[in-house]
Amino acid sequence: MEKELIITIQLIFFVVVALTGVAILIFCLRHKENSSFDWEAFEKCVKLIHKQTDENLDMLSKMNKEKDKIEEKIRDRKKKLGMSIITKRT
Repeated sequence: MEKELIITIQLIFFVVVALTGVAILIFCLRHKENSSFDWEAFEKCVKLIHKQTDENLDMLSKMNKEKDKIEEKIRDRKKKLGMSIITKRT
């Protein structure tokens, strides 16, 4: 009983010391690496991504409008020919 209690206390102490050591390492490494980050390159990259996204959205919008025009022409032709817009399967 006494040995189990001592082992449990030692295990808890070891875990606390290990977690403290890991926290100190993370804190030290974080401050060391923070100064070498190139924020200007990051901002340029983000701006480039936003520009490309806007261009892609514009192209997608243009293609959707074109598709809608084609679908409208198809509906008009079907109406002229007297065809049903929705065809039934048998």
